[in-house]
Amino acid sequence: MTRLRVPLTLLGILVAVLIASSLSYPVRAAVQINLLTYSGWYEPITQTYHVSGEVQNAGDSAAHIVKVAASFYDSGSTLLGTDNTNTILNVLLAGRKAPFEIIYSDHAKAPNVDHFNVSIESYSNADPFPLGLEIQSSSSSVDIAGFMHVTGSVKNVASGPANFTNIVVTFYNSAGGVVATAFAYSQPDGNIGSDQTATFDVMLAYKSRNPLIGDYAVTAESFQYSLVPEFPSMLVLVLSTTAALLATALYKKKLPG
Repeated sequence: MTRLRVPLTLLGILVAVLIASSLSYPVRAAVQINLLTYSGWYEPITQTYHVSGEVQNAGDSAAHIVKVAASFYDSGSTLLGTDNTNTILNVLLAGRKAPFEIIYSDHAKAPNVDHFNVSIESYSNADPFPLGLEIQSSSSSVDIAGFMHVTGSVKNVASGPANFTNIVVTFYNSAGGVVATAFAYSQPDGNIGSDQTATFDVMLAYKSRNPLIGDYAVTAESFQYSLVPEFPSMLVLVLSTTAALLATALYKKKLPG
């Protein structure tokens, strides 16, 4: 009888965790793009108005070419103009985030922007990119000219080459709001062979944003591959939780008394 208790206990725990996880994570739409956070700012050097932000695919299917639009108004709520841009990642996998930066470049009107509206304009379903890129390291620094750099290395862990590997950095303030974005190809030429590592140096071109930066996130995308997620999937989480509960139960059973 004792030998049957451990498998039955394990099965019961696994079923309970799976039921709880299914209740916590309801069935989602195929693709659902949500605006997460964004901020607007005027850059006097270029005489442009920027909206830096981030979206998330809350669905369970990949999205392709997510386009974000903004309408700009003066202090009297008169429409000055509109503009749009694609997220910096071309393919947005389920659950993933992607930054964007809309640049309103009408030099005569941009200084008069008082407020704006942002919306998701369009996107399409897509086949998900296979996972194949890993950020091995990253760090930030400010150069002698005052520009912020995020440098590090990226590895192609896939079986084929990764071409035009784009490294994307999202900069956040201390409250988690997006304050700027930047991107650059991996060095030297954006192409990384299978099982090879390349370096990157992503520079933020707007020094005025530096004092607002409290944190940053790095992601990557090539023509063939997406970034391997840093956190375990739900299945891994369920199995690890089950193993931990089982280990605890067996440990308590071995204690005397």
